Amino acid sequence: MKNKKLLYLAIGGVVFIGVVAEAWHWLNQVPEVRVALVDEDEKPIPVTNDWRIALLECANLKVENGIKASVNSQFERFTLNRETGKVTPITNVVARFNWPLDLMKAPNDAPKSASAVHIKHLPAELPFWKIKGVDDVIIPVVAQGKYGLAAGFVAIQLPEKTISNLRFYHSEDSPGLGQEVLRPDFGQGFKNKPLFNTNGKFSLKVVRPSKTEKGEKNRFEVDGIAGATIMSDGLEDALEFWVSPVAYGAIL
Repeated sequence: MKNKKLLYLAIGGVVFIGVVAEAWHWLNQVPEVRVALVDEDEKPIPVTNDWRIALLECANLKVENGIKASVNSQFERFTLNRETGKVTPITNVVARFNWPLDLMKAPNDAPKSASAVHIKHLPAELPFWKIKGVDDVIIPVVAQGKYGLAAGFVAIQLPEKTISNLRFYHSEDSPGLGQEVLRPDFGQGFKNKPLFNTNGKFSLKVVRPSKTEKGEKNRFEVDGIAGATIMSDGLEDALEFWVSPVAYGAIL
């Protein structure tokens, strides 16, 4: 009788292990469930223009004798090692530049503060440009909108650390809303706005536009985009991140 009980227990154990193994196998075949913030069918079509033209327009320059020739003749290009602060001249002013795509590739090594701009990768060597004979710098930036990223350039006057222009060339947001950043005159509202207060703290604010508030903004406030709160907030977060010590702070 004792031997039969042991046999039944052994058979039961084998059956139990088999059931658990089969259940585990079945669970691993179930497709991963991902909760999307936005239905893929509802996402607008991204718009990407020529970054070289955006660079020229950010510096209030025009295309003359071709895009490439215009950029080569009027700009100098550099890289900033964001870890050491070393600045290195780059001979090829129009060398490959593919933001925001390159910032979404492996390795996923962006600093924690980069979560504000929703990028995965931040190279140790960051590109920036200068107009020949001028100390001001033009840095590339990426901002988070409702449906995805926007990419463009910010021209910064030195040593004042004020914005002289802002020009975007890429947007994954909706026309008439987040894609308003692509308008050639969009950066005018940021002109001459200081990035930092007298204590060196980032202080620029992108605020909700209002007719009643027109003319009442203080020197650190810029009107956002009506109906595009996420993109407006994303612009403020982006500027704070890209001029911080983990990004372009060393050249400012």
